[in-house]
Amino acid sequence: MLRALLPMALAVLALFAALPALAEQGKNVGWEPVYSPSCNGCNLSFKRLAGWNLDKGQFEGANFTASDLRSVSAEEANFTGATFTGTNLIEANLARASVEDASLNAAKLQGASATGLNAIGASLIGANLTAGEFIGATFETADLSGAKAIGAIFAAASLRGARAEKTDFTKANFDGANLTNAQFIGANLSGASFLDTRLGGADFTGATAFETADFEGACISNSTRLPAGLVIPACPPAPIAAVME
Repeated sequence: MLRALLPMALAVLALFAALPALAEQGKNVGWEPVYSPSCNGCNLSFKRLAGWNLDKGQFEGANFTASDLRSVSAEEANFTGATFTGTNLIEANLARASVEDASLNAAKLQGASATGLNAIGASLIGANLTAGEFIGATFETADLSGAKAIGAIFAAASLRGARAEKTDFTKANFDGANLTNAQFIGANLSGASFLDTRLGGADFTGATAFETADFEGACISNSTRLPAGLVIPACPPAPIAAVME
């Protein structure tokens, strides 16, 4: 009798031993909704993490390539130097998170809520930021070339030195933003709003549909390059602080 049951017992033990490997093969870790501890340098590529809570998590240098992070909450999370190539971040909450020097090439960020996002030096080449909210975010020296940012909101954001060549900014909002030394070469500005935007040293060479954009209150410097036919007044000189005697 015992000899007859032995093969069955061994099979059950083997199944339990194989469960971790099977879970890894399936790449489905959606059963765990919270993952906010330190996971710097982790390989989380090709995972299904939709709806997870990553608030204040530490994921510096982590790899999220082609993972599904739809609707995740990652407020104040640290993704410095992380990789999000082709990652699905649709409607993700990235408020006050950091993706500084991170790679988000071809990432899907449609409808993302990213107020106060730190994206300094980040690469978003070919990313989709349509209808995303990036109010007060920092994209200084970031590369958004070839990205799609239709209806995206960059109000009060800083894009100093950012590169956005041939980027689609149709109906995007840059009201009160700082675009000093930004490169919008060949960008689509159809219906975009640049109210009270600082454009000192910015390069809009070859920008299209600028005739339908609103530049009321915007200002430029002597080094700003505008497409033929677009006229914007110079920025007033910076006020000189009074010297206290």
